[in-house]
Parts: sequence; structure tokens; C-alpha cells
Amino acid sequence: MSVPLDASSNKLCDEKLSNDPTLLQYANSATLHGIKSVLCPGAKVTVKRIVWSIILSIFALTFLHTVYSKITLFLRYEHITQVDEESKTLKFPALTICNVNPVRVSAFTKNDLWNAGEMYDLLDKNKKLSSHISKKVSSHLLKISDFKNYRSSHFDLQDFQLRAGHQMKDMLLRCKWRNERCYHYNFTPILTSMGLCYQFNSKDTDDSYSPRKVYKGGQGNGLKLLLITQEDDYLPPKTEEFEQTFEAGFKLQVHDADIPPLVKELGLGVSPGLQTFVVLQKTNLTYLGSPHGNCIPNVIREDGRYPYSEAECRITCETRDIVNICGCRLPFMPDLPDLPQSEIICKPDKVINCARKRLEFLEDGAACGPNSCAKTCYVTKYTASLSSVRFPIRALHKEYGHLSKNRTGFFKKNAVAISVYFQSLNSESIRQVKAYEFPSMLGDIGGLMGLFLGASAMTIFEFLTFVVNAITVRVKKCFQKLCYGKSTRTTSQSETYNGHRYTLAPLEASNLSPRPLSQLSLTSLSTQ
Repeated sequence: MSVPLDASSNKLCDEKLSNDPTLLQYANSATLHGIKSVLCPGAKVTVKRIVWSIILSIFALTFLHTVYSKITLFLRYEHITQVDEESKTLKFPALTICNVNPVRVSAFTKNDLWNAGEMYDLLDKNKKLSSHISKKVSSHLLKISDFKNYRSSHFDLQDFQLRAGHQMKDMLLRCKWRNERCYHYNFTPILTSMGLCYQFNSKDTDDSYSPRKVYKGGQGNGLKLLLITQEDDYLPPKTEEFEQTFEAGFKLQVHDADIPPLVKELGLGVSPGLQTFVVLQKTNLTYLGSPHGNCIPNVIREDGRYPYSEAECRITCETRDIVNICGCRLPFMPDLPDLPQSEIICKPDKVINCARKRLEFLEDGAACGPNSCAKTCYVTKYTASLSSVRFPIRALHKEYGHLSKNRTGFFKKNAVAISVYFQSLNSESIRQVKAYEFPSMLGDIGGLMGLFLGASAMTIFEFLTFVVNAITVRVKKCFQKLCYGKSTRTTSQSETYNGHRYTLAPLEASNLSPRPLSQLSLTSLSTQ
């Protein structure tokens, strides 16, 4: 006959379970659904128990598989692209404009021709005028090409390019920014791979820089230029090389003021005799950094140079390569503070024999290409659409007829009109955003845990508490056995109390003091 335990007996059982946690105890108190029907203490194996075991196993495996897929998705660090359009006041970009002819023939002195003549394919190796130079076209060169008993003086290539390049005050006939006149001093001279160029709305190194802004779209709210190419002062056409041989006009690049220009590679050609309309569209690009992408933040340098960009990285890479190989840099390349040799400007012979060949190799190869320079996390891009109409030549005769006797031919060969403006104030914003973030992953896992197992985050802490308690009890028992040895009572004993027989558990080695029978641990109960 079974005798139910009274309140004191339940208390003893609870104390025993708390002191010696088992999986059955955890199943009896856990909030995990279905585990009580599987781990039922003392129950026989029945169909119901088997069905519950199968269901719980299927749901648990499904949950684990789904969690694995969610974690794998998160660790891919994928991104999606969002496109948005906004309308607001726009900053006018920087405009870099270059004459396709690098230096003027009339600016050459005898010393310039002696030192740089071979570099510009005007002299051969014997210091004689090249065969392709026409006596009619280059009379000035004929006058200064007699080097009999001539002794060269100091020559600086950078100073020569700044002095011999086309001067904006001579090329600019008319300039208008919105409704205001602008002048040649509003253009900042800058050396590029094309020689002397000029930049409108350039960013100064001091804190007084304030970019020009546009409050309306349309042709009347931009920059209008009227230029002359000075084609009569071009270098004579080359026969062996086609670079800058059959070109006349300008190349211009519209770019952000924080990015150095690459006019030779990215510039747009503008021909004389035409009025060219350059319609702009601004796009803001935002990329994600590691681990979702490989962009680099737009870091502002302390030495006053351009902040990091792909163009700046490319120019710096080319500069380091040429300085390390040739021991000097080209005039348009930056002076790098951590590279002392970069202070040295290459002499013309170094340009011919080393720097120019190395630069052509770098431009054609992948040494300083896109794979070497990561993109910046924030990029402002200006897309230009060009259209042209024939220029009204006769309209210039009255105001600028004094520039040449052959008025019609001169303006047709030299006059260039350019209008740069935003068609509208709508700018496009393209952003990379994380496709799957950590909070989303936690929410999905929590929902799956509740759907398949009826559990929550607290269930995890319950199981962890059970594991910690179980480990702690086992460690204590091992420690007690090591310190006190085996218990004096190694077998269970049965005694009779109030007409009932109780089986007493062995005494622990750590507690050998006498105790009343009523306080002993109960392991089994039966009537006598």
C-alpha cells in the first residue's frame, strides 16, 4: 500500500532536488513545451510518449536548421541599394578646364628650347629642330634654335610649365557666374598631366573657402564662358606620336572640390566654333564599410592635401612608384611628406628616359588601378551631358574683331563657348544599407523559438542555471570525497517509523554527525 508524502516529505524532496539537480528536475520545472511529456519521471514507454518525442525532435531540428540559415545569412554581410531623390539647394562643383596644347611656342626662350626641346619633340638628340617642324608655322623656333657656342643656364620644369602654359587672362574673353561677371583671377591655376590648367570654384587650403551654390536650375543659373584656344600658338603637329597632335580646343572635368582632377583620363572635349551646353546631374553615393564593404572613410589630411579618394590614391600611388624608380617626380605630382625624394622635380632628360615611360606603364597596367585603391564611403558624383550648336561667329566681330585680321577664320578656329548648369535641383541619392542586421536576426530566432518550441530567452537562462547548478554540485561532491574520503555508511538501511518502513540513503562523508531520524533523506517509501 502506497503512502503519500506529507508536506514535510515534499519539502525534503525539494531540498534533495535542489542539492542534486537532475534532468528530470529540469524537465519538471522548465518552460520548454513538450519536454515534460518526454522526460516523465517513472512513466513507462507509451505511444503518447513516443509521439511526443518525435514531435519535439522534429521541431527542435527544424528550429536548429532555421537558426543556422539565419546566422549564415547574417554572416554574409550582404547589402541592398536604396535610391532616393531629393530637391534642395545644390553646391556648384569644381570645374577644371585645360587647353589641349600643353605649352605655347611663343613662350619658349633659347634656354627653354635647349633644355625641354627634346621633351616636347621640338629637337632631336643632336639639338637640331625636328624634321616635322614647318619653317612657316614655327618661325619663332627657327630664331631661337641656333645653339652655336651656347651654354645652358638653370632650368626648372615646373616653373616653365607655369610660365609657358596658356594663361587664362589671355584665353578668357567673357565669364559670367549666374548674374554676375567673373574674371580670370576667379580661376585657380593648377598643374595636371595635361600641363597648366585652371579650376573654377576650387577649394582653398584655408578656412575661408565657401563653395558657390545654386538656388535654381537652368542655363541662367550656372557658369558661362567664352574662350579662345590660341591655336596659332600650338606646338607643331607630331608625326610619330598622335597624342595632342590633331586636337584643338579644351578638355574640362566637372568634379567635387575635394577630389583632384584627372582631366586627361576623365575630361570632356569641347571643340572651337561651337557653343557647348554641359548639363549636370548630381548623385550622392554612400557605401558601407567593413565587413559589408571595403570602402575607406573620407579622411581629411593634416598636411593640407586632398582627402582620401580613388583619384588621390591613384596619383599618390603613381608618385611613389616614379619617385622610387626615377628618384624624382613630375611637376603635377604631389610632394609627399613621408618621401623626401618627392621634393625633387624631374629634369627633362629624366622625364624622357624614365618618368614618362614609367607613367605610361602605370596608366596601361593595373599597378595603380581600381584594385589598388579602394573607394571612399561617401562619393559625390556629377554626371555631365553634352550638346552643341554652331556658334554665331558674326556676333563676335563687333566686340572682339581686334584680335585678328581674319575675323571669320579666327573665331571659327579659336572661339569656344561653354555653359555649365544644373537642369534642375533634383539630386539622386544612392545608399548601401545592411540587408540583414543583428536585431533582425535576434527577432527571427526568437520567433522561431516560440513557434517550434514554445520557448523564450528565459528558457535559455533556465537551462544554463540548471547546467551551472549540476556542475557545482558535482564539483562539491568530488571535493568532499577528496577531503574526507569515503562515507562510513556505504549501503542503504531500512527502519520502521510510525508503522511504516523507510529506506534511508547513505550518509554523505561531509555530514557524519548524528541526526534525528525524521531529518534523514527519503529515497523510497512503502508500507510494512
